[in-house]
Amino acid sequence: MESNFKISIITVCRNSEKTIARTIESLLKQKVAFEYVVIDGASTDNTMDVVNNYKPFLEKKGNRVLVISERDFGIYDAMNKGVKLCSGEIIGILNSDDFYEENTLHLIENAMNVHTNVDIFYGLLRVVMEDGMELQVYRYVYENYLGKIGLGCESAAQHPTCFVRRSLYERIGSFDTSFPTAADYDFLLRAKLFGAKFFGQNVVFTNFSNTGISNQISNYHKIEQRYKIHLKHNLISTEEFNQFLKYETYTRIKGLKLKFFEYLFGKIR
Repeated sequence: MESNFKISIITVCRNSEKTIARTIESLLKQKVAFEYVVIDGASTDNTMDVVNNYKPFLEKKGNRVLVISERDFGIYDAMNKGVKLCSGEIIGILNSDDFYEENTLHLIENAMNVHTNVDIFYGLLRVVMEDGMELQVYRYVYENYLGKIGLGCESAAQHPTCFVRRSLYERIGSFDTSFPTAADYDFLLRAKLFGAKFFGQNVVFTNFSNTGISNQISNYHKIEQRYKIHLKHNLISTEEFNQFLKYETYTRIKGLKLKFFEYLFGKIR
C-alpha cells in the first residue's frame, strides 16, 4: 500500500467525549504530518462530534484522517481494524485518554530514518492522574523482561509509547483478541521471539492516563494472562501453569478468609 505518510497513528475509542479532545490536541501539536485512523466502537455519547469537529483542523495541517464508527469485539479487535487500514511505514497506537509529547513524532521520524533495521521504537511513559498530575515516569527494557515471569512487571508493556513498522505486522500478524487486556504484551513477546529489533529512547513519548482499562482489572488477572501467554509460546509447561493457578487460588481464598475474620473480629494484629 503506497502512502505519502511515514507515520500512521491509530486511536481506538468508545464513549470518550471527556478525554479524546486532549488526545487529538496533542496530535495537532506534532511537527510532522501523519495519517490518523480513528476506530470508534459505536459511541453513544458525543465522541464522534468531538472527533469530527477536530478533523478539518488536522487535515488543514496536511494530515490524512480516516474515521470509522461501528460495533467491535473489544479494544484489540478495534486496533486490528486500524492496523489493516494504515498505510504509513510505521504505526503508533494512541489511546483516547492518553496524549503525546509535542516532539514525539519528530523524534520517531528521525529515529526511523537513522535506524532502518529497527522494527519497534519505544520511549518513556509518563503516568498521569485524573487531575493531570504526574504519578511516575518509567520504561522497561523490553529485551530484558519480555518472556520472563517474576520481575514484578504486572502491567503488559508501555504499548502507548511503541511505534511498530507496518512490515512487522505483516510478518507476524497483529493482536490476539483471546487476551482481552494483554494482547499488546503477547504481540511484543511474539515480536521478540520472531527476532524483531527494538530501539528504546530515554525520552517521554506518551502520557498515560491511570484511569484506563489496564487499571480496572486485578493484578491476579493481569498475571494470569501473562502466564497464559507464556504457555501459548511454550515458555512454561502446562504443569507450571496449573501450579500457578493452584497457588493463586489458594492465595485468593486465604485473603478472603482474612478479610472475613477481620470483618467479624476486627483487624488481627
